[in-house]
Order: sequence, then structure tokens, then C-alpha cells
Amino acid sequence: MMIYTHYAFWLALLACLCTVAERWRPWRKDQRTVRPQLGQDVFWLVFNGVLAAWVFSGVFTIIYGGLDLFVGDGTFLGAPGI
Repeated sequence: MMIYTHYAFWLALLACLCTVAERWRPWRKDQRTVRPQLGQDVFWLVFNGVLAAWVFSGVFTIIYGGLDLFVGDGTFLGAPGI
């Protein structure tokens, strides 16, 4: 798989672009590059991006019985036209 198809690649690229843009034209003149709440930001990134995905995938696997969401007649969860 090519590197540019990975979520982490685009996340890092966007973070670098935002950092450069913020240094070039800062919103607040006294703002530092690395702020004290960086650890909290990383926590929420991991929590929302990884842990929440694991929880939701587990819940939907229990509810829908895995990835087999199509029923015998080819409709999605039995709903015609979806």
C-alpha cells in the first residue's frame, strides 16, 4: 500500500502545513509553537481516532453480527433501495 493512502501520512502532512501556516501568519502574536496542552491534544487524538473506533466496531459487530450486513436477497440490512 502506498504511503499517501495512509491516515497517519495525511494527518502528519496536515499538521506540518498548519504549523508552517501558523508560524507564517500567527493568529496570536505571542503564541508558542509547542503549547502546554499538547499532551492533552495527543490523548484526544488517540482516544477519538483509535479507542472510540475499536469500541464502535465492537458494538456494531455485536449488533449486526460482523461484516455480513447483506441479507439473502441482496438488500442492505433488509431495507430495499439502500
